[in-house]
Parts: sequence; C-alpha cells; structure tokens
Amino acid sequence: TEIGIITELKPKVVIGDTRLSLLISAQATSTPYVSVTNSNMTPYYKIIPLRHAARAQKTVEMYNEVLAEFGSKKQVKSFYEILVGNLNLIVDLSEFMPIKRLPNTARFVGPMLWSCDSVPEFYTEIKEKKRSGKKFVYVTMGATGDASLFETIIDGLKAIGYCAVVACGSLRKNLEHSMTDVYVADFISMDVLDYCDLTISHGGNSTVYLSLLHNCPIIGIPLNPDQIDNVNRAIALELGVGLYPQVLQPIDIVRCINHLVANTKYKKNVEIFSERIKKNSGEKTAARIIIDCIRKL
Repeated sequence: TEIGIITELKPKVVIGDTRLSLLISAQATSTPYVSVTNSNMTPYYKIIPLRHAARAQKTVEMYNEVLAEFGSKKQVKSFYEILVGNLNLIVDLSEFMPIKRLPNTARFVGPMLWSCDSVPEFYTEIKEKKRSGKKFVYVTMGATGDASLFETIIDGLKAIGYCAVVACGSLRKNLEHSMTDVYVADFISMDVLDYCDLTISHGGNSTVYLSLLHNCPIIGIPLNPDQIDNVNRAIALELGVGLYPQVLQPIDIVRCINHLVANTKYKKNVEIFSERIKKNSGEKTAARIIIDCIRKL
C-alpha cells in the first residue's frame, strides 16, 4: 500500500501530481507533502464548476471520514483542497493562469512540458514538404474520445490544402481518412511543432504550452472543464480561438484558420509567450524549491 511504502522508506517528503490518495498517506505518516499541480486545480484559482458536482461533494465527505480514521485533524472543504500539500508547486505561467492571492505555501514554477522520443518514419517527409512551402497543422484531441472529431478536423484542413500531423493515442485504429497529406501516430515527438503553423487541440495544459513554445496559435476544441478554462484563457489573451465540439463542422475549421492567418496579432502574442516559457524551466525551478524545502526540515 501507499502508506506501507512511505512507512518503510521514510522519505523526507512525498511528491504528488494530482494523486488523490497522497494527502491521506502523508497525513497518516506525518510526512511533508509536495503537491505539483495546475492553477485551475487549486482552491486559490477561480473555482471551475466540476462536471459531477454531487459526486465530488460525496468524495469530499468520504475523504474526511478516511482522514479522521487515521487520526488526522485535517478536513477538506472542497475537492480542490484534496490536492493541497504542505508545499504547492504550480506548473503554469502566472501570466496565463493568474491567481490574485497566492498563499506562502504555493509557488509558480512554470510549465513542465511533456514530450516523447517517438520519431515516426514520416518525419523526413514532413520536413521536405515544409521546405517546399506546404502548411502543417498539429492535431490532437487527447488519447481517448470521439474519433469523428478528428475526421471533421481533417475534412476542414483538406478543404484549404493544409497538411495534418495527428497524434491520437488509442483512437488511431478508429481513424479513417483518404487524404494523402495526413500523418497519423499514437504519439509524436513534440519537436514536430517546429514544422507546424497552428495547433488544433482539446486544450490540454501541456499541449497549450507546447504550442505556445513552438510559436503555434491555437484552435481549441475543449471537452472537459479544465480544458474549457485553458481555451478561454488562450482566447482572452488572443493566443487562439475556440470551437464547440458538439456542433463542429469542417467549415468551422476553415474559418478559424483563415481568421488566425489574417490577424497577425495572434502570432505576435504567441511569440511573446514562447519567450516567457523559454525563460521558465518548471522542472529545474521545482527541483530547486524541493531541495531547499528538504534542507530546512
């Protein structure tokens, strides 16, 4: 069990990335807990309505019962407080996900960017087509969901002659297309964004920051509350535009691309955020803060 492992290893601190059980385990073993999370997953940010509010409240009640069983006096008032540790490292840019009143126990460290080493066979072909003047769009809607969204997006790109680099995880087997300029993989090294002009995505946190880093304005088609919030922030900062997945049509993709290309402010704003991300190494900053925390114990 988690508590058993912590009891046996006796770490100076435990570090968790949105692991719901870790607060209980840390309290039960009297171990300092470092939480690594996003602004909009903390109680300090404006509250995002949870999709299943009643279920979330029931989770809070059950959580408090378990805390009490382990002799902890701590009680959580909301689902978001479950993710609060003794030290909270927020993997966002404060300019993108601002918090007006940040407690002393929380610090912005900057984005921690996901990537993988998967370089597909078509990578060379993408580079050659880019050099010949072809336009590319990086497309991802997460690893699960509705494959028809990919089909709709691809149909829109086909209508205006754009190539697509599609990362679709487990949905790859359900994706059918007849467009020769579509390159599909489960996962792709994010260096491919260097050859893309735009990103179309569900608004996942890592994809948003990676798109900004690589100077790609965003077309967001969010599915979950946190993704809606990410896309709304991108819209507010004029880093991209948003679409509703429930009524998405190929013509919507065409209109959004034409709008982003015609309005150079989006590209300029993205370039500003790209420089900010380059100056904020979330991994290094978080590591330095955690080491300082351990030294003070």
